[in-house]
Amino acid sequence: MWTIGVGAGLMGIALGAASAPLAALAAQQRDTVGLGEAVLEARVRGMRSGIGAVAGSWRVQDDTVPAGGNASGFPLIEASYAHGLDLHLALEQSVVFWRRRERRPADAVTGLAASEVTSYVVTQLTSLRAFPFTRPTAALEPFLRGSAGFALGIAERIDAPGTAAEASTTDFVPGIALAGGAGLAWHVSRAFDLTAGASYRWQHFFEDGLGGRRSWRGIDVGGGVGYHFQFH
Repeated sequence: MWTIGVGAGLMGIALGAASAPLAALAAQQRDTVGLGEAVLEARVRGMRSGIGAVAGSWRVQDDTVPAGGNASGFPLIEASYAHGLDLHLALEQSVVFWRRRERRPADAVTGLAASEVTSYVVTQLTSLRAFPFTRPTAALEPFLRGSAGFALGIAERIDAPGTAAEASTTDFVPGIALAGGAGLAWHVSRAFDLTAGASYRWQHFFEDGLGGRRSWRGIDVGGGVGYHFQFH
């Protein structure tokens, strides 16, 4: 009985001694797997993160001017910063700038003098960009984008320009903005890509509106370039 007890005890000690390194090895493997997943996730987020710039044309609906007048628009410019969330999503913060200039002739019936109105729109947007069909390693990636944010309208009006009666006023008008669209990204290298897309933009200004209009809406089409951070 004593021999059997001693043998069982020695066997238990041996098994315990042998299982300790095995347990440590298993824990190390689990840590390694976890670290690999964390590194992979960080790299994926990094591949979706970066900065970009887009220029395009915004065709505002119902953009009419009186007979004899004319209007011109400055290209819509957007600068953005993107933070990758996962394989298919990126959260973006961007600033958009657009300008429109309208010249109206004098109206002999109403007696209104000629005028010139320059409207500036500065918009801050938070956007979610989705790549539902591809991963960051794909050369071509179609994407969807939805945006919401705040707008600031600045209207500079000059009445009777170029005459002794010339007078000017400047108004600041707050507003809100929504946009949604789709596009295509072409990864020309690991760091750079080219994009092209179209979206529908809607901006509503409070008070008396901007340039006599409360709602500005229409489709914009443009293209741009992006740079993806390489620290991952």
